[in-house]
Amino acid sequence: TSGQQHPQNTYTNSGTYTVSLEVTTEHGTDIETKTDHITVTAVAAGPTADFSADTSSGTAPLTVQFTDLSSPGDGAITSWEWDFDNNGSADSTEQNPSHTYTDAGAYTVKLTVTNLAGSDAETKTDYITVTATTEPVAGFTATPTIGTVPLEVQFTDQSAPGDGTITVWAWNFGDDNTSDQQDPTHTYTDTGTYTVSLTVTTERGTDIETKTGYITVTRPEDININDEINAVDVQLVINAVLGIDIPYIADVNNDGAVNAEDIQLVINAALGF
Repeated sequence: TSGQQHPQNTYTNSGTYTVSLEVTTEHGTDIETKTDHITVTAVAAGPTADFSADTSSGTAPLTVQFTDLSSPGDGAITSWEWDFDNNGSADSTEQNPSHTYTDAGAYTVKLTVTNLAGSDAETKTDYITVTATTEPVAGFTATPTIGTVPLEVQFTDQSAPGDGTITVWAWNFGDDNTSDQQDPTHTYTDTGTYTVSLTVTTERGTDIETKTGYITVTRPEDININDEINAVDVQLVINAVLGIDIPYIADVNNDGAVNAEDIQLVINAALGF
């Protein structure tokens, strides 16, 4: 109410208001009532921005699907502005975009939505974490790495796959033979020193490990397998014939027994026959 002649009133709530004015003089009183004279409407509510992502971390390149979760308020949202790295530039105006991060780092993502009542922004700090891609590292071992012909060698893959899965193994045994098995066995049928390589491949890349002079194959007469046949080898096979244990194979002719024939074979080899 007011007792002023020309008052001012502020309506703080929406609604329809009836206003009356009563005036009085020395001759009497009169009242004027205007029904629903004032109509106050509520201020239109603007949108509230929000969003989610199907993943928030991974290795590069990382593709992320973003989903708009904004509330429209009192009007339909008319525009979406996405900033995937918070650099101040709009990267997409789609409602539900996808984006591929190609570099490692932590990324802040911002979504701004707009309708007729206004705009709102949602910023999620360090929302997406991208780690660097790790390529495979090839590695292997073999048992034995030295012996007499024919020499059967068991190769064992010890490669690190990185953040991928090894799908290809490519072995080169150094004697014009290869294999695509993970852990192959190979028999060397000729004497010599052999360089072995293994190449491994994942969806992230390829790596190769090469071991130069890794496998040594000698003649059966080389009892101590030092790539020389001499008096030491003769003495070793004699010891074996006499029943003295030696840490080598002395059955030179591979007939299941160590005897004078094996001694003679080693003597002949030492003499160059």
